[in-house]
Amino acid sequence: MIGAIDILVNHLANTWQDLVEQYPAGVIEIGISVFVSIFALIVPSTIFLLIDTTFPDFARRHKKQADAKRPHGVQLVKCILVVILNITLAIATVVLSKVRLGWDYSPFRADPNLPSAGRLLLDLVYATLCREVMVYYIHRLSHWPWFYKHIHRVHHEFQAPIGFVAGYIHPIESEINGGAPLYVPLALRRAHMLSYMVFFFGTVFYVVLDHTGYLFLGNARAHDLHHERVNCNFGTIGLLDWVHGTTPKDGGVCRRDRDD
Repeated sequence: MIGAIDILVNHLANTWQDLVEQYPAGVIEIGISVFVSIFALIVPSTIFLLIDTTFPDFARRHKKQADAKRPHGVQLVKCILVVILNITLAIATVVLSKVRLGWDYSPFRADPNLPSAGRLLLDLVYATLCREVMVYYIHRLSHWPWFYKHIHRVHHEFQAPIGFVAGYIHPIESEINGGAPLYVPLALRRAHMLSYMVFFFGTVFYVVLDHTGYLFLGNARAHDLHHERVNCNFGTIGLLDWVHGTTPKDGGVCRRDRDD
């Protein structure tokens, strides 16, 4: 088993070194954005959607909210198109930054050597805590009446979310509360690009799990309750919800506060 792991790590190290030697850092960063968008968002969201539609009895048994509350038909098509739009805008933003600053530029280090396990773990813990702070306060702000009416309400159109709803947000919010908390913490740290890739992929995939509605996945129960009741569970890991008292206590239900 250990020998197989060593072989895999060596293969990854050689592959990564080849990429760094062949492509500018900016191009690799763009490639990471495309890779994560496809394999952490689109593919798993599609798989869970197929499960919802192919095995409806299974979905009803393991989801909290009724099937009728989820996007169907035209709503579903609109949802997927908005997700594709936001992905396109996010990747275009990265591409334009490279056009302006140079293809060799990236705030992340394209070091040909893999980061150590300790460094990777430290980067992930740091980025997770920073993202919790950024997402919580931006999310709370987005529920103020004006911001909710004009921007954040888009994400709450579907009371019972599905995987694709993870990316169904207003384009402005997609950049500010979607992209920035993923990008800024490790960019400021000048982290290894692979640390950024692991954090980016893992976080996006986890957010998709949160939006599937399947209560046995990720933090889906808490986030499903946020979509249903709106005014609780604003954070990503529950830390600041606990600090600010926006977590339902003793399994209680948040009061309903939807502006629909």
